[in-house]
Amino acid sequence: MKILLLGKAHTHAQSREYDHLTQQIIAEIGPVRSVSANSRDGIALMQLYDVVQTPAYVVTRDDGTLVAVWQHRKPTLDEVSAAVRS
Repeated sequence: MKILLLGKAHTHAQSREYDHLTQQIIAEIGPVRSVSANSRDGIALMQLYDVVQTPAYVVTRDDGTLVAVWQHRKPTLDEVSAAVRS
């Protein structure tokens, strides 16, 4: 499984909330790949997974098949964990 965080620059408070969740995910589940939504790779991933709002967490299988996506809503650690285990 792969976990992606697609995002742009946000307010300081929002950034801290997402940074905290990302650190929890890394510690308890595994690595998170952060991708700028403004980069070429980020734009392609957003189109591929139909992401229209950022920040967005995306969980995929190793072959790229979408498992779960949370757009402009911070998921709980339990939600991400359940998606990774599915």
